[in-house]
Amino acid sequence: MSIEIIEQYNNLHTFLNKFNVVKFMNHGFFPNSKILKKKDLLFKYEATLYLELLKNIETKNLILLDIGCGRGGGLDILKKYLKLKKVYGCDINNMAIEYCKKNYKDIDFKVCSSEKLTYDSKTFDLVTNVESFHCYKNKNNFFKEVARVLKSNGHLLITDVNLNFTLDNSFKDYFKVTNVVDITPNVAFACKHNIQNFCENIKDKEMRSFLVNLREEKFYSYLRYDTYFIMQLTKI
Repeated sequence: MSIEIIEQYNNLHTFLNKFNVVKFMNHGFFPNSKILKKKDLLFKYEATLYLELLKNIETKNLILLDIGCGRGGGLDILKKYLKLKKVYGCDINNMAIEYCKKNYKDIDFKVCSSEKLTYDSKTFDLVTNVESFHCYKNKNNFFKEVARVLKSNGHLLITDVNLNFTLDNSFKDYFKVTNVVDITPNVAFACKHNIQNFCENIKDKEMRSFLVNLREEKFYSYLRYDTYFIMQLTKI
């Protein structure tokens, strides 16, 4: 990840930290999961995207790492609603991890690069990666490192904007594709429904304007040209 991108995220986290409302940085998935409790409904579409990643996997007693965990909301959702044994999160951004450590005391977070993971080999059953992959400079190193820390037959669940264009063949030395789903309409309509959601439920004018304008921009981009995929890769 370039210094410029890290600086952009530093500025974003500085802004978001002023309000301490936003715990997710993804664009969401519509319709929202019905298992979510009332306290998680403000960002129900963003939370649902994480649950959608693992809907076809039996997660009971498995160990999961979320790479590029951002502000930790997604990992918190996975921990609360799935029967995982243990969850870990990492991000290259210091401000993101500081926020996570402050807000989620029962999850193991640390700063590290997606291209040089500081975890032992064969530690995790599952690795998730949400709207982060497009920022990586060396995608081969990412796949190599994920394969290293995954146990035999472990799964990488990856979802991102324009994944069909940014994904090269570097994963084929380490993984086989076991499932691919185009969720572009689901993400687009999550953005659309969140416009009204945020207008009605975000009290601060500055934060409300930021979130609504972003969702409007992303809604039209998904309608016109951007795509959004979920891919399940299995270690070979």
